[in-house]
Amino acid sequence: MAVSPKNQPHFLFFDFDGVLVTSKEINLYSGGKCPYNYLKNNTYLHYIDRILKSYNTEAYFIPISSWSSVFKDINILKEYFEQENFEALKIYEPEHYINTNNFHPKAKLENESRPYHVRDYIKRHHIKSYLVFDDECTVPYLFLGLRHIKTSVYDGITGENFNHFNFFVYNYWRKN
Repeated sequence: MAVSPKNQPHFLFFDFDGVLVTSKEINLYSGGKCPYNYLKNNTYLHYIDRILKSYNTEAYFIPISSWSSVFKDINILKEYFEQENFEALKIYEPEHYINTNNFHPKAKLENESRPYHVRDYIKRHHIKSYLVFDDECTVPYLFLGLRHIKTSVYDGITGENFNHFNFFVYNYWRKN
């Protein structure tokens, strides 16, 4: 019997700037330290957690940003999720981030590099049920056949993005 997508673990890949925080917030950030202060009380992640919870499903959070080097300490990320009391949004512990700082050898342009890294990660971990939130151009994601929601670098995740996510979860991930 085939395993349905409803029985698979779900994964949400998140870029940092232009998704979880806006360019306005990033412009205020200075220094090379961990930008967790921008995640505090992040309404985007709370909405996503509520949508997942409303459909009685869960998803694993995986950062894919060029900031991924600051997400290496899984304990800091876990502590943040505990402080925020997320119920349906979880941390994926085995390999919790993708280092997208290196230019992917198959990419021709810089904005193509991250989708290749994400595709490789999905293949390597045999992930079937996922969605990518990124402010990068949709074309490389579509070219590689990846499910992608394009966010706004200036506004982060928009209401339209939440509608698409809600529709996706309702139609593909919710548990009956």
